[in-house]
Amino acid sequence: MAAFVKGKLKAAREAIGKKDFDTALSASREVLSFESNNYNALVFCGLALFELRKDAECEETYLKATAQAPEQLLAWQGLLKLYERKGDHKKTLEVLETLLKHHSKSDDTTKTAETIQKILALQRENGTRLQIVAALELFLPSSPYYSLLSTLPPPDLTQPTATTTFVAQSAIHNSLPLIEEIVELIEKEEESEISKEVDRRRMRLGAGRPEDIKNEVGCSIWGASKLPSMYDEIIGHPSTSDEMRRATESKLFRYRLRYQKALPPNDAKKGAVRAQVEEMMRGMVLLKIADDLVWVEWFETKDAARISDYNLQELRQFIHLFPTHPLSRSIEGYFQCSSIPVKDEVGDEEDESEEPEVDYDTAFQNVLEGYNEMPNLVLSHRLLVDLYLREADYPNTIKTAEAGLREVRRVEKETGRGIQLTMIAFQEAMSTSLVHHFPPKHHPRALGVIEQVLASQPENVACLMARAYTLRYAEKYPAAEAIFSQVAKLIQQEQEEAKVDKLLYLEAKEEEAWCQSLSGDYESTVIGLKGVIDELDGFEDQPRRQAQAWWRLGRTFWDQNSEGSRGQAYSHFITALKRDSTFAPAFTSLGIHYLEQASPSDPLRASKCFQKAVELDSREGEAARRLAEGFADEREWDLVEVVARRTIEGEGGAEGDVTTNVSNAARYKPVNAWAWKAIGIVELNRSTFQPAIISLQIALRADESDYKTWIRLGEAYSRSGRPAAALKALNHAHGLAPDDWTCQFFTAEVYRQMGLYDMAISLLEHILALEQTKDEVGVIVSLAESHLALGRAQFISSFVSRAELSWASAIHVSCRMLETTTGFKRIAWKVVADSLLALSRLTTLSQAPAIAEVVELLLPHFSSLPQSSSSKVGGIRPWSRVVEALREDVRGSNVGWLAVAAYHIRVELCSDDDELESATLYDYATSLHALSSRCLPSELDQLRVGAIDALKRALIHESGNDMYWNALGTITMSSNPKIAQHSLIKAIELDGKNAVYWTNLGLFYLDQGDPELANHALYKAQVLDPEYALAWVGQAFVALSNGHLNEAKAVLAHAITLPLPVARAEYEYGSSVLHDFGSPPHAGALNHPEHLVTAYFALRRYCAELGEDATGLNIFALLCERLGQLELANELLGQAIVLLERAYEVSEDAETERRYAIANVNIGRVRLALGCYDAAKEAFDVVLGLLSSEAEEEGGDNTQYARTDKAHPALLRVQAHFGRGMALFKQGELEEALASFESSAEAVHEGLPDVKSHVSILTAQTLWAIGGEEAQDTARDQLLESITENSGNLGAITTLAAIGILSDSEDLVQASLADILATSVEQREELDPNGDVDRLLALNFLHLVIFCLRRLLLFTYGNSSPCLGSSGSSSRDTAKRIRAGR
Repeated sequence: MAAFVKGKLKAAREAIGKKDFDTALSASREVLSFESNNYNALVFCGLALFELRKDAECEETYLKATAQAPEQLLAWQGLLKLYERKGDHKKTLEVLETLLKHHSKSDDTTKTAETIQKILALQRENGTRLQIVAALELFLPSSPYYSLLSTLPPPDLTQPTATTTFVAQSAIHNSLPLIEEIVELIEKEEESEISKEVDRRRMRLGAGRPEDIKNEVGCSIWGASKLPSMYDEIIGHPSTSDEMRRATESKLFRYRLRYQKALPPNDAKKGAVRAQVEEMMRGMVLLKIADDLVWVEWFETKDAARISDYNLQELRQFIHLFPTHPLSRSIEGYFQCSSIPVKDEVGDEEDESEEPEVDYDTAFQNVLEGYNEMPNLVLSHRLLVDLYLREADYPNTIKTAEAGLREVRRVEKETGRGIQLTMIAFQEAMSTSLVHHFPPKHHPRALGVIEQVLASQPENVACLMARAYTLRYAEKYPAAEAIFSQVAKLIQQEQEEAKVDKLLYLEAKEEEAWCQSLSGDYESTVIGLKGVIDELDGFEDQPRRQAQAWWRLGRTFWDQNSEGSRGQAYSHFITALKRDSTFAPAFTSLGIHYLEQASPSDPLRASKCFQKAVELDSREGEAARRLAEGFADEREWDLVEVVARRTIEGEGGAEGDVTTNVSNAARYKPVNAWAWKAIGIVELNRSTFQPAIISLQIALRADESDYKTWIRLGEAYSRSGRPAAALKALNHAHGLAPDDWTCQFFTAEVYRQMGLYDMAISLLEHILALEQTKDEVGVIVSLAESHLALGRAQFISSFVSRAELSWASAIHVSCRMLETTTGFKRIAWKVVADSLLALSRLTTLSQAPAIAEVVELLLPHFSSLPQSSSSKVGGIRPWSRVVEALREDVRGSNVGWLAVAAYHIRVELCSDDDELESATLYDYATSLHALSSRCLPSELDQLRVGAIDALKRALIHESGNDMYWNALGTITMSSNPKIAQHSLIKAIELDGKNAVYWTNLGLFYLDQGDPELANHALYKAQVLDPEYALAWVGQAFVALSNGHLNEAKAVLAHAITLPLPVARAEYEYGSSVLHDFGSPPHAGALNHPEHLVTAYFALRRYCAELGEDATGLNIFALLCERLGQLELANELLGQAIVLLERAYEVSEDAETERRYAIANVNIGRVRLALGCYDAAKEAFDVVLGLLSSEAEEEGGDNTQYARTDKAHPALLRVQAHFGRGMALFKQGELEEALASFESSAEAVHEGLPDVKSHVSILTAQTLWAIGGEEAQDTARDQLLESITENSGNLGAITTLAAIGILSDSEDLVQASLADILATSVEQREELDPNGDVDRLLALNFLHLVIFCLRRLLLFTYGNSSPCLGSSGSSSRDTAKRIRAGR
C-alpha cells in the first residue's frame, strides 16, 4: 500500500511538472481514496484544481490540508495564491497574518518583512484608515515582530531594488515618517468620526447645543486616542527637527487643552489632563516658546488678586513675543496708563532704544481696542476694569466686571479648578462701582456681591468700604463709622507705605469723621477732619479730596450752629473752592448761606451758586430743588423742567430709560421725588401720558402719603384711557385726604370718560353743594358737559324724554356759569349751543314745559347778541319773532333758531382767536344747515348761503381741516355739485380713513345718477367702519336703483341694528316692511312675523326724532294698525293731520291737500275699528268734501292711474264713501249706509274689478242686514251679478253660500260650495288669505252633522225626545251660529 501511495504521489508530481494537471489531479485523488488525510496528496490535488480553475474545490482541499498540518506552509501559500486571484482581500489578509506568525516563529526575517509589506500594501489598497494604521504599527517598537525586524540591515538608498525588504528596512531604521503618517491618518479618522457622530446625534430630540454634543462625542474619542502617545513619539524621536518638535508640542498642547475643556467639571480624568496641560504651559512659558495660545491660557488660568500678581516680566515677554496680538496691545496700553515700563530694564540691555511717549488717551484707546478684538479673555477684562475704576467710570466698570465674571466662570468650568482671587477682584470692582454709581440706587444689588466676598474674605478692605458706604447712605451712621474705623486699622496693620494705600487710609478716616458729623458728634468730627486735612495737604495731586475735606469741615460747623460756627463754615466753604473750584457741594452750601445766613439775604447770588452747583454736578439735589422753586415762583416752567431732568440724571433716573421702560421703573426708588413729580406734571401737560404715569409712580415710591401726586396719577391714567387704574389711584388719594374735593372732581371726570354720566353728575353736584366750592367754575363746566353727554347717550339709547331733560339741565347749569363768571363764556355758550342744537333735531318735544323754563332762563343772556344780528337771527328771521315763536310753542324748529343765535354769539366771542374762530364758524354753519331742513321755503336759500359763507371763512383760517371740507361738500351737494365733489375729495385727501367722508361722496355720486361710483365709495366706507349706518343706507339705495329689492331690504334690516342707526334707514325699512304687508290687517297682532315688530320699533325711533314728518307718522300709524295698536295709530294720524293742516296754511299746494285727504281716510278707518263711528263719519265727510271739487275737474279715464296709485283721488272717494257707509251701518242708519255703498260702487272705475267686487259684497251684506224680502233678493242679485262678471270672485261666492245657509236654501248652498270646492287649494289660499272659506266649510259641515243627528234622534225616539224642537227652531239656531262665525 505504501508503495502504491508513493508511486501515485510521484506520478502526480511528474504530471504537475509537465503541466498535465488532469493526470496530477487523478493521481492525487487515487492516493486520497486510500489515505484521505495525506498532506502531499491534498497539496497536489489543490494545486491541480487551482490550475484547472476549480476554485471552490481547490479552497476546500487546501483548507483540509491546513487543518491536517497547520505548521506546513505549502497549503497556506496555495490558499494565498487562490485568494489573491479571486480578490478576496479579507481572506488574503487572514492567510498573510497566519504566514507572518509562521515566518516569525521560524525567525525568517526576510519572509517576515516581506509578509508585513504585503499586509501594508493590501491595507493601503483596500483598507480603512485604522486598518492602515494597524499595518503601519507592525513596524513600530510596540510590534511583536520589531525585535526580528530590527536585525534587517540598513537600507541602501542608492539601490532600493537590491532587496525585497527595502520598505521594512526603511521603516525600522527611520520610523519618523512612519509615525507622521500614522498621526495624519488618526487625525483624519477622528475628525471624520466626530463629525459623523455629531451630525447623527443632532437629529435626536433634546439633543442640546452643538458645542455640548461635540464635547460629549469628543470626550469618548479623545480619551481613547493614540494621538498623544504618537505626538510624544515624534517629540522624543532623535530624527525630529526643532521646528517639528515645536509644532508637535503645539499640536499635543491643543489636543490636551481641547480634551480638558470638553470633559465635564466633575469628571475624575479632568484633574490629570489639567495637570498635563499646566505642566506643558509652565515649560513652554519658561522656555519662552512663541505659542500665543499657550501664553494666553497661562494668563487665563492664573489666579491673581491684583494685576501685579501676574508677573510683569511674563507680561513684558508676551509683548515681546507677540507684538501684534490684541492682548499685547491691551497689556502695553495698561502699562503706559499705569506708568509701568514696557521694557525690562534688566532683561533688555541689548535694546537700547527709548520707549516712545504715549499720552494717556491713546494708551487707554489701545487697551479698549485690544479688548474689543478679543472680548473673551479674563486678563483683558481685568486690565479694562482696573482702568475704568481709576477713572470712576462706574457704569462701564460694572458692565465689564459682569462680563469678566462670566469669563471667570467659563474658565473654571473648562479647567475644573477655581480661580477665586480673580473672581474676588472682579467682585471688588463691581461692588465699589455699584455703591458709588448713583447712590443708593444700586445698593441692594451691591450688598449681594459684598456678602459673597466677605463670606470668604471677612477682612477684604474694598468690600468693607463698600458696605460702610451703603450703611452711611442708609443713615445708619454708627454702624458705618465702625466699619470705616475697622478699615483704617486693617490698613495700618499692613504697614505698607504705598501712596495709594495711604490715600485709602485717609479716605477711611475721613468717612469715619463724616459719619460722626452726621450722627451729631461735631467735636470728634472736627478733630478727625483736621487730621485728615493735615495729611491731605501733603498730596499735591489730590485737590478734590482736599476740597471735600474742607467742605465737610465747614458743613460740620454749619450744622453745629453755635455762636460764630456758621461764619467759620463760610470760610471753610471758600477754602474748599480755593482747593478745587469745580467742587459743586461747596457752591450749594454757599447758596444756602446767602439765602439763610447772609444779612441782608442775597437771593440773586444764591441762585447763581445753586445754578453753578447743578451745572457742575447733577447730583446736587438740594441746589436743584431750591433753584427749581425759584424758577417756579417766576413762572419759568421750561427752566423748572430742565432743572428737574438734570436732577433725575444725577440720581440715575435716566439710566435704562426709566421714564419709558415699565420694568426699569418698577425697581426704581427716587432720591429727589420733587423732580419726578415735576416731570410727571410736565409730561401730563404735553399729553405724553405713559412717561407721566411712570414719573408719578416713581415719585410716589418716595412718599406714598402724597395725595396730590395720587390725584395727578389718577388724572394721567384717566387721560391715557385707563379709567379703572385712574379710579383706583383717585380712591387712594381720597382715603388720604377725605376733605379734598379735587379727588371727587377727578373721579367724576373719570366716570364721565367711562360713560357713567349719572355717577359723574351726582359727584359734581355734591361738590357744588359744599360752601367752599359752590361757585367753582371748573366743576360747573364739567357738570354742564356731563349733562350734555348724558343727553346724547340717552338719545342714542332711544330715551328721548330723558335726553331732553338732560339737555335742559345742561342749559340750566350753563346759565349759572354765565351768571357767576365772566372768563368762561366761550365754554358756557358752547354747551348752550350744543344742547339747543340737539333739542332742535327733535321735531316734537315731550318735555316742553321743562325746556320752556330753561329757555326763559336763557333768553336774558342773549342781550349780548351782537348788534349786527340783534334784529335778525342769522340775518334771516327777526329776533322778536324767534322769541315769540318759542313762547308760543317750544318745538324743535323754534329751538333751532335759538341754537343759531347761540353759535353766532360764540363766533363773536372767539373772533380774536383764529383757531377757535374757525371751529365756531364750523359749528355755526352746522346749525344753519340743520335748521334748513325744517325752515320756511323762503328761508331755505338764505340759510344755505349763510352756512356756506361760514364754512368758507373757517377754511380761510384752517384750510387743512378735513371736517370743514366735508361739511362744505355736504351742504353744497344739491346746489353746486362741482364744489361739493371738490370739497368731499379734498376731505378724503386729508383723511382717507374716515368712513363719513367716503359715505358722503358715495351719496353724492348716487344723487348725480352714478350708482357704480357710489357703490365703490360706499364699499370703501363700509370697509373703514362696518358699523357706520349711513353707508349701509347708501348701499340700500344703490341696490334699489339697480332693481335689487330684496338685497336693499336686507341691507336696511342690518342698518337699523347698528349702534348708531340713521333715521332714514328706519324710515325706509319700515316702509318696505309695510309694503310687504299691503294686504288687509291680519287677524291678530300676535300672529305677525317678527320683522313686523322690528319695523314698529324702528319707526317709533324715527318718529321720536322727526316728529314733524307727516309721512313718517302716517306710515307708522298704518304699521300700528296692522299690529292692532289702534289707539296709537289714531293718535299718530291725528298728529299727522295737524302737521298737514299747518303746512297747508303755509303752502296751500295740491300735494299737501292730497296727503291730508289720505290721512283722513286712514284715521276714519282706524276710528271705525275703534268703534268711534261719529268721528269716523266726520273724517270721511272731510275727505269727500275735499275731493268733490276735484271730481268735476278730473275728466277722462283715470283707470290706469287708479290701478297704479293707491292714493289716487278716484280710489280715495271710493274708500271715503265706503267708510262713511260702514260708519252709518254701525250706527243703525241702514238706508243712508246703503246710499253710501251705492255711491261707492258708482265711483269705482270698471278697470278696478277687485275694488268693485269688494264694494258689491259689503253692499249685499248691508242689504241682507236691512231685512225684508226685497232687500234680500237685491243682495242675492248683486252677488250673482258680481260672480257673473268674475267667476273667480271667491268672496262673493262665500257670501252667497252664507246667505244660502241663513235662508235654508239647500240648492244655493250646494251650488256655492261646488264653485268653492272646484277652486284649487293653492288658488283658494291666495284669494282668501284670512281663511273665511275654510271657516265657512267647517260651519257647513257642522250644520250637516247637526242635521244628521236630529234625523237620527227623530227616527229613534220620535217627537217625544226633549232634545228635539221644531225644524224652524233648529234652522234659526243654525243661522245664529253661522252669523256668530262670520
